[in-house]
Amino acid sequence: VPVATYTLSDGSSSDTSTLSIDVTAVDDAFSDADEVLSTAEDTTLNGNVLTGTSSVDGAVSVTEFSVAGDPATYNAGDTATIAGVGTLQINANGTFSFVPAA
Repeated sequence: VPVATYTLSDGSSSDTSTLSIDVTAVDDAFSDADEVLSTAEDTTLNGNVLTGTSSVDGAVSVTEFSVAGDPATYNAGDTATIAGVGTLQINANGTFSFVPAA
């Protein structure tokens, strides 16, 4: 913040002073609730992992995801193939689709 200069007067004399303000950046944390869902066998499950997510700094998006047991990291929008289980795609806007293996 730029320094502000101000002048005070008591009617017979005056004095000039400055006001300096330091703004300390704060990394405001955001919260995201875990998603615990289920689907019937052979039934695709669609949803949004950002349900219940909030941030005072603005919109939140998914940048990457991983799947337990798979060493790969997937970018948002990629599809992870889980052997014998199915496929999972999570998009930047939080929407996801899990398609069980037939």
